Amino acid sequence: MKVLASAYSCAPGLGSEPGAGWQWARASAQNNEVWLLTQEVNRERLEPFLDTYPELRVKMHPVYVPAPRWAHRLKGDGEGKHLLHYIVWQRAARKVGARLHAAVSFDVAHHITWTVAWLPSGISKIPGLPFVWGPVSGGGGVPRGFWRWLGWRGSVQEGVREATLPLGRFLFGSGPLRRSSLVLAQSEEFARWARKKSRTPVVVEPVVAFPTWEIPKGARERGSNGDGRTAIFAARMVPWKGLRLAIAAIARPEAAGWRLDVYGNGPEEGAGRKLASRLGVEDRVRFLGRIDRKELDEAILAADAFLHPSIHDAPPFVVAEALGTGCPVICIDHGGSAVLVEDGQGVKVPPGKDLAGALAEALASAPPRFEPSTRWLRGRLPDRLSDWYAKAIAEAKSSRERL
Repeated sequence: MKVLASAYSCAPGLGSEPGAGWQWARASAQNNEVWLLTQEVNRERLEPFLDTYPELRVKMHPVYVPAPRWAHRLKGDGEGKHLLHYIVWQRAARKVGARLHAAVSFDVAHHITWTVAWLPSGISKIPGLPFVWGPVSGGGGVPRGFWRWLGWRGSVQEGVREATLPLGRFLFGSGPLRRSSLVLAQSEEFARWARKKSRTPVVVEPVVAFPTWEIPKGARERGSNGDGRTAIFAARMVPWKGLRLAIAAIARPEAAGWRLDVYGNGPEEGAGRKLASRLGVEDRVRFLGRIDRKELDEAILAADAFLHPSIHDAPPFVVAEALGTGCPVICIDHGGSAVLVEDGQGVKVPPGKDLAGALAEALASAPPRFEPSTRWLRGRLPDRLSDWYAKAIAEAKSSRERL
């Protein structure tokens, strides 16, 4: 098929959103011919990679879409301005995509990165072109029992977010959803919202995609192998990641035999240190700062559990990496982490009033290290993408016939 793909962030060799954009675009190009709309800034990484793999160059055609010159001042100056740059870029991408469609006659369009329920999609507006939206995130709120662990600043931030999310969905998300022929959802929460608001078919699929995964030797037998057991918390220290909740869980009697190693930095570190001292567990909670990926992988290999009580992020790459080392994951059954953890790979705690106690009990009953998972490699995607594109084309045809 001829695919028009939009990936605002897309770069080989990087992690997070740029890396996910590249892995999905590359997977799409395995079975199809892809015209990839992306930012000009991604050229310096994309072109050398494509020159190295000429067989991929034949099937993937990067189209570098510039935003208006004045919009460059919006980048790199706070998250709000960056979002404005993204919105402006989407308008430019729609115009370029429409011109390409007139010349190429695409079979399907696919919006891949920065795919959030309250952000627009330019290529979704190209008339007559079946559209795949996602994987989309942005559907989860604050579950019961979590508010008390946010602190006053975090509570204000989440209150504003929950108050404005419906408006954002109405202004930006309702359009792509209405025009979609297929939606890929990153969480069960967003899938439920999309199914409630539209008859469009919805598939739950995390954005996580690793090119390869080298399973460390003896990973299943690793762990702390010493006095007590070790849990890892690794994330940006912002309120909704749940650092305070993780520390409170360690302080519960059910988790008396556990130590918590905290990796990362951010505004919640001070509050976390104070809470650990107030709860009398400063000797069992170690703040180890931000480290590189290789060091973190080694730390997870030496751990007995990965504690990730986050509430509304997209499926985190770091959780998939923990599963890839055979480390059990303890998380809340809400948001992106819950989608990644399968039976026997950890404990998903239902949202409730006493989340700290439930997480402590989950640590106490955590399963042993397991055979490392390769579930989230890029190799799962090419055939699925082809099937999803075919389903989207059939759905678009059916919709036209109903009209």
